[in-house]
Amino acid sequence: YLSACKAVTKAGGWVFRMGDPSMTSLPKTPQVIDYAHMEIRSDWMDVFLGATCRFLIGTASGFLRLPRYFGVPVIYTNCTHFVPYYSLNKHDLYLPRLLNRKESGENVSLNEYMSPPISMFSSTKRFTEAGIDFVMNSPEELEAVTIEMLERTIEGQSSILPDDDLQRRFKIMAEKCGHKYGGHSVKAFAPVSRDYLQKYAYLLDG
Repeated sequence: YLSACKAVTKAGGWVFRMGDPSMTSLPKTPQVIDYAHMEIRSDWMDVFLGATCRFLIGTASGFLRLPRYFGVPVIYTNCTHFVPYYSLNKHDLYLPRLLNRKESGENVSLNEYMSPPISMFSSTKRFTEAGIDFVMNSPEELEAVTIEMLERTIEGQSSILPDDDLQRRFKIMAEKCGHKYGGHSVKAFAPVSRDYLQKYAYLLDG
């Protein structure tokens, strides 16, 4: 995530790395505060930072929910299962991992990724049993989605950009796949990383 941090600091921002002291310390980087190892770390400060930041770059950890209680946009990264996508809103950005079949090496299509049972796999064991590997988001992907969020947030205010053709296709597919969870209608609000969709547009054809 250091590439994402540098994208923020290059734009003039500051980064607070959340977490706890058990985490490996970050290298000294200008305008990056390794809050996880600071004496000021506390429950109250966690809430304050989550509530007042411009946006959060996070994973499926519990802290991801906190900024959202205050309407702060989040970039949900390194997602291995799709179900949490339906909880995101139009101000957020979604960056899934790439899934590959071990035997053939072929990518799992987005239609398969968004459909049960793969969409509900939440452990390495489930993926292993299904013969599927997942690829962590690359530094380049994390940097690109961070730059996109910087463009979407101006002075702390979220800007809703019109969806391009790839985004529309993705959301239509996500809503169709949503019916596979009991036949109920769902709404796809959050856009997917622009860079990710452009790079893996062929996954929309599966």
